[in-house]
Amino acid sequence: MPSSKLELCIDIIKSLTESGPLTVDQLTLFLEANSPSLEKQLGFLVDQEMVKKEGAGLNVTYTVAMRGIRVLKFFKVLPSTRIEV
Repeated sequence: MPSSKLELCIDIIKSLTESGPLTVDQLTLFLEANSPSLEKQLGFLVDQEMVKKEGAGLNVTYTVAMRGIRVLKFFKVLPSTRIEV
């Protein structure tokens, strides 16, 4: 489990980049984080336009946005990812 909120945010974005659209339950399993803190960070990432929320009700999935990829590049988490503007 990540030790800080920043690490959790980066891990969320990285997981979405590597595994495509995921639900909260899938992210919880991937990151071994508790659901309330994960949902809070997902809300923050959606508000900051780093992650996109798609669907409604039980079919809500999250995908990474271009701004999220830029964050990963800034922290050098995915140095091989090519960003096209």
